[in-house]
Amino acid sequence: MRAIEHELKNRKTYLQDGHLSSIYLGGGTPSVLDHEELYHLFASIGKNFEWSETTEITLEANPDDLTRDYLEILRKTPVNRLSIGIQARAEHQLQWMNRSHTSSQGHQAIENALELGFKQMTIDWIYGLPNLSDVEWIESLQWMESLEIPHFSAYALTVEQQTALAYQIKNGRTEVPSDDAVVRQFDLLLDWVEASKYDQYEISNFSLPGQEAIHNSQYWTGAPYLGLGPSAHSFDGRHRHWNVANNATYMKSIEADELPLETEAFRLKDRINERIMTALRLRSGLDLSQFYHDYPEYGYQLKKRIVSHPNREWWVSEKDSVRLSREGMHYADRAAADLFFD
Repeated sequence: MRAIEHELKNRKTYLQDGHLSSIYLGGGTPSVLDHEELYHLFASIGKNFEWSETTEITLEANPDDLTRDYLEILRKTPVNRLSIGIQARAEHQLQWMNRSHTSSQGHQAIENALELGFKQMTIDWIYGLPNLSDVEWIESLQWMESLEIPHFSAYALTVEQQTALAYQIKNGRTEVPSDDAVVRQFDLLLDWVEASKYDQYEISNFSLPGQEAIHNSQYWTGAPYLGLGPSAHSFDGRHRHWNVANNATYMKSIEADELPLETEAFRLKDRINERIMTALRLRSGLDLSQFYHDYPEYGYQLKKRIVSHPNREWWVSEKDSVRLSREGMHYADRAAADLFFD
């Protein structure tokens, strides 16, 4: 924590605008921080940046950390939004994913947070599990809607290499997730959203009207951001920076007044491809008139690639924009890559 505060002081000029619209305490596991540690962290942020009552201040947390006592501590801090990794409702699904929390802990964390006044909240779901039926998936979404959770994210299961789950699948000790189930449950999700109070504003993110995440939205629209701590990434509009992942190396460098980061300069085509990739994840899509204005020499080529794309059913063209259709959302990464400039 001392190293993070020191890094914060050394990088306070990274963002040209000193006013913060969003502060996000993300994983690792920031919910292990006690009241005193959070107090010092926010005091350090306040010495170097400005924020207001409208600033979205999110803390990411595992459900088992969000006891009633801890939530009462958080109410005394500037944190005004929670990101809770509930992942699934059923006990057997959580056990299959090797999650640390139980089903009852997930339910209780959300109910306690709402009771104690955390109206701003997002929860994460994972679909496509081999032991998640279509009926259970819809029932989970209906349960969430009944609690009027303002925001949620839903991600297809991804089996990361060198994890316990990957090892179990490789050795035949557990069932392999089905691609068909992933596609079907994504479509079920979109069908349910269309009939619910929620709006899809990004491929994997959904909210009640006016409750879109400020933090997420600014990332997808290319706003600069500063990341602090081991493995944290930052972006100033033309360069991406990332800190060393090793905790001990990070702290040793900070103590020596060195910034333990690497830098990647964005070429013009890198910036163009980044714009394409992030914009196509948004429901609003890629603003073509703005693209032509910013990159006039590439506008015609981009339009030609879209018009001549072999999978026309992936695209929805409107007056000054293009976005992915429902079919296209299944191939979002490939669709974006097809438009990239080398």
